[in-house]
This record gives sequence, structure tokens and C-alpha cells, in this order.
Amino acid sequence: MAIEELKSYNAANLACAGNYFQLKKNFDDVRSWQKVWLKIKKDCSIDRDLEWQKLEKNGIKLILANDPEFPLRLREMPWPPLGIYFKGRLVAHDEKCVAVVGTRKATTHGKEIAKNFSSVLSQTGLTVTSGLALGIDTAAHEGALEAEGKTIAVWEPVWIKSIQAPIILSLKKFLIQAGL
Repeated sequence: MAIEELKSYNAANLACAGNYFQLKKNFDDVRSWQKVWLKIKKDCSIDRDLEWQKLEKNGIKLILANDPEFPLRLREMPWPPLGIYFKGRLVAHDEKCVAVVGTRKATTHGKEIAKNFSSVLSQTGLTVTSGLALGIDTAAHEGALEAEGKTIAVWEPVWIKSIQAPIILSLKKFLIQAGL
């Protein structure tokens, strides 16, 4: 994948605040992320190269939907992501995963169930996938990690600035150090 396409997608994604349908429409009109960026950059104050440097500095990688390494299961979704940002490794095409999702305002009992459920799923060899928010997401990762299983935290870089809770930052740091 050409680096210019990756940089352009990242800038366009930030400019559109992660709005999937706006990004997709722009891409469908011109079939090139560089052309999308050229079309929308005049209406925003985003520095494409500076934003790319931020990703590189933080070890965040980007893969676009048309890349052969893009996860097959994501490509098969009704509205597949146009690109995904990641740290660590991508899921192997044959790796079995399960998503555990729920509310951010979970009860203590709800979090306990999510944690135990994720622990059991991990012990069977499944990779637990969840978001990077308080509540059920955090409990899911904790359960998988306590079972010494694999877990994947999904988050959108547009939201990175809003991830402020110390527990989330600690979990994010731990997942990154573990290469997950």
C-alpha cells in the first residue's frame, strides 16, 4: 500500500471525524484516498504529514480495506471499515475471535459476568475483542488477560483524545506492552 494513500486516508478520516458514510461517499466518487484528501483539505486545518507523524511516533499502524492483509472477517461485514488502525499484530485469517460488548455504565454484577464470560472464552482458545471504554469493554479485556488469553482492543483514533479515564489508559498501556 502506497504511503501517500495511507497518509491521505488518515487525514480524511480525521477531517470527517470518522464519519463512515461521508468518507465512503467521498471515496466512491473518486476511488483514491489521495484524491479524497485533495478534495476536502481546503475545508479543514489538518496537517496530513503531521498527523501521520503522530501515528508513527505512537507506533500505530494503518491498513486499508483494499490491502490483502486486511482481516477477512471485517471485509465480509455489511459496512466494512474503510481502514483500521492497530498496534501489535493483526488477527490471523483463521484465528477464532468473539466480540464482547456492552454498556459503559455497567453494574458491578454486569462487569463480573462479562469478566468471567471472557475468561472462559479465552480458556477455550478464543481471542476476545472489545472496545476500549469503561464498563463491559474493560471487564472483557480483564477477563481474557487474567486467563492469559488473547484480547484485542478496538478504538478509533478520532476518539483517542477522549480516552482520559486512568483505568482505560492503564489497560491500553498494558495491552500495548503485551503486544495485543
